Amino acid sequence: MTSEELSKLGIELPGAWFTITGSVKGLKDSTQVFLASMSDGKNLAQGWALNGKFKLHGQVEHEGLCVISFTGYNGFLTLFMANDSIAITGDADYVGALTIKGTALEDDFVEYRKGFDAESVRLSELLQLINAAPEGTKKNSLKAEYKKIVLVQADTFLIKKPASPIACFVLFTVAGLLDTLSELEERFDKILPDAKKGMYAELIKRKVNENKVNPVGTMASDFTQNDSTGKPVSLHSLKGRYVLIHFWAGWSKQCKDEISKLVPLYEQYNKRKFSIIGISLDSERDIWLKAVAENKMTWLQVSDLKYWDNEVAHLYKIESIPQNILVGPDGKILDKNLTPAQLETKLALLRK
Repeated sequence: MTSEELSKLGIELPGAWFTITGSVKGLKDSTQVFLASMSDGKNLAQGWALNGKFKLHGQVEHEGLCVISFTGYNGFLTLFMANDSIAITGDADYVGALTIKGTALEDDFVEYRKGFDAESVRLSELLQLINAAPEGTKKNSLKAEYKKIVLVQADTFLIKKPASPIACFVLFTVAGLLDTLSELEERFDKILPDAKKGMYAELIKRKVNENKVNPVGTMASDFTQNDSTGKPVSLHSLKGRYVLIHFWAGWSKQCKDEISKLVPLYEQYNKRKFSIIGISLDSERDIWLKAVAENKMTWLQVSDLKYWDNEVAHLYKIESIPQNILVGPDGKILDKNLTPAQLETKLALLRK
């Protein structure tokens, strides 16, 4: 996430700096060394090798996965880091196997990865089978097996290392596989207080707290807002259908990525009592309508063009986008913030 996105979420950035010193046997002089974030590919630091040694200095916005690469050498080194002092040693012929020392973050990350190494072949096979399988019982069964393996490994680590500085990162990475926010909260509660720090902890807290307002199982708060023609549209008017209340904006790239996956789901299930009502947090009508057209969003769209002050967003305490709420035919909230894949699983029940 960028510093601007973190600032909007009220997450403070660290004030320290990182220093990475390397001593790598066989590393050619004048080899350029790069450190980049895995989340967005942003270059964080770069330097040059001399006598097999190099030094990188800079600041990361939050703890997370990064990669170190060397020009002229195959492969790269993956590490989990924050603003710490780190030492890297090893042989230039084995870039991916260089040794990283100096941080508990990396030590625990290595231990976490070991659990997946034994399952890597099966997970890879499952991904290939899932991608090749047509929609149906077989594909759902493969997804369930994949999910079980991943969650077992994550839960094993969380039970063994509840005080680990990467515990929240581990939980955040598997959160999308959990069926309910209650399951997320249950796991989060078992992480020790000292480990509940940093960006991933804050994101989990916010996600858990989402269920405190308009919780799953309660009646969705009704609202009325105008569509692009000025016609008022209410949530109540869609009673009797499954409705996805979708908060988005034309200026958000993350929303665009999600919408591209919602379009085929809407086309597939719209005739099976499934509707989407988009709540745009745009402030300019032209940008809103252009985004609707470009993204081929043929479902209901409403907005009061008040940006973050959108009245429906305030009603549902929306502080970031994209977000969504799935409402059942009886008007009760069934789930929140489903990924397109999770929504697809839910909608598959409509076939019955």
